[in-house]
Amino acid sequence: MGTTWMSYAACFILTLVHLNAAQEPKCHTYHESGKTVYKVSTQLHPEEHNCEHSWSNDTNFVLANGVGHDDTVLKNTNTSLELSVCLNVTYELNCASGSQLDQTRHRTVCVVNCTAKPQNLKYPIGTRGHVIPLTVVAICIFVVCIVIIAMCVRRTVREHELVQA
Repeated sequence: MGTTWMSYAACFILTLVHLNAAQEPKCHTYHESGKTVYKVSTQLHPEEHNCEHSWSNDTNFVLANGVGHDDTVLKNTNTSLELSVCLNVTYELNCASGSQLDQTRHRTVCVVNCTAKPQNLKYPIGTRGHVIPLTVVAICIFVVCIVIIAMCVRRTVREHELVQA
């Protein structure tokens, strides 16, 4: 019974670690003095490498990537973008993962309020929407793991009682 319990607990812990490691990028944006700045924070898996980034507008026109950029781009790095115009952009990061055939794609939409003045927000613009879905997923996985563990413990107890009878 102890071995079964420990294997399910290990499975649960690995699931939570995987969830935390696989978070999608979060985008922080602000607009001031005629320029818009987008900064992305992302956590890559240790096996991800050879990453290529791109920034595109709502019509999927690539504004910037590792090769070049549009005239509206003032600054471009793999985690930040500065534009001379104000618009929502999509950030993508494609990485090789493990073997060359495995590809990992990270994507987030950066939403900016072009009329608002910068302020200290509890959740920077563009990140608030990620908190609730990740929390719900983590809670659901936790509940499913508890139910599975409870079912296995009951089955093991019943088997043990049948063997003793």
